[in-house]
Amino acid sequence: VAPWWSCESIGRHYVVMERLVDKE
Repeated sequence: VAPWWSCESIGRHYVVMERLVDKE
């Protein structure tokens, strides 16, 4: 698991947030 500050982790988190926002 990559650290929260890694580009990969931030990228994945950003995608998840985008999906949640898009859902609402």
